[in-house]
Amino acid sequence: MKLKVYTVNYSKKKRGRGSKKNQEKYSIFAAAAYAKDKRGYLDKYNMKSWKVDKDLSKSWGTVFVNDKTGEVVLGGRGTTSWNPFSKTGDFWANFSIATGFPSSRMKKYDKLNNQINKKYGKNPVYTGHSQAGFMAARLAKKNNGTAYVYNSASPPKTDPLDLLMKNHIESYTTNKISKGKVDVVSLIPKYKDRTSVDTKVKDTHSIANFLPDASTYVGEGRGKNKGKIRCKKCKKWYAKSYYQTHLKTKSHNK
Repeated sequence: MKLKVYTVNYSKKKRGRGSKKNQEKYSIFAAAAYAKDKRGYLDKYNMKSWKVDKDLSKSWGTVFVNDKTGEVVLGGRGTTSWNPFSKTGDFWANFSIATGFPSSRMKKYDKLNNQINKKYGKNPVYTGHSQAGFMAARLAKKNNGTAYVYNSASPPKTDPLDLLMKNHIESYTTNKISKGKVDVVSLIPKYKDRTSVDTKVKDTHSIANFLPDASTYVGEGRGKNKGKIRCKKCKKWYAKSYYQTHLKTKSHNK
């Protein structure tokens, strides 16, 4: 089967070929999983209705819950250390992905998923970057769920079922070989639905390539604040026509 890699025109919203809205929203959780101050990270993007379930969350996987909608997201943390003796266990998790050996990290994710299901009565939406992207996709496959993955780690041996799975996996990558943009970690095509995006930072593998601009991202203010710009310093929303004037005011520069 020949796998097509789609470069999406975001003006055309087609399920299964990525959407900018999903890309930006779930990349925030994938990035927040790396952050020490996860609450502060969510506030940065105006995700005020979301909280961290500290009882269930682990160092390698964070459980995010929306009090208003009831949505639950499991955001996995990607690799932070390649030291085989590190307490993170990242080296051995990556080793299992590369070799196909059973992963203790995957077993931990399975256990956490069961705990989430027991507490909230449903499986979460899965998201993650790099190593965690692989884990998120595997969880979605096992539980017929939904996953949003970013530069997901790709093992040399691709499971053919990944190309045919019924569950909804949106895979976002910075690979654009024709333009000389290559992310080796996610180079091997894995998923039926794959969206290539432009890089924003020098590191083609970084999760930062998928994040929205915090100064303009509307977040949960997509209603009354639609079309406005959020001032990073003041943490308030201003009309586009007034924003430049606001930057010169005494209240902003005090």
